Amino acid sequence: SSTLLIVDDVLTTGASMEKQRAGRTNTIGAVIFARGDCPAWVKPLFAMEAQ
Repeated sequence: SSTLLIVDDVLTTGASMEKQRAGRTNTIGAVIFARGDCPAWVKPLFAMEAQ
């Protein structure tokens, strides 16, 4: 089984990442900018503080 990498430019709510992950196993996620808290399986390159 191989690992699926899901990448996005900006994460705001995480909904689009979760939608892409739905029904899949063995996934990791990465985003360039996170505008708040990321799901545990997603790693941001840059994170902005939540307001």
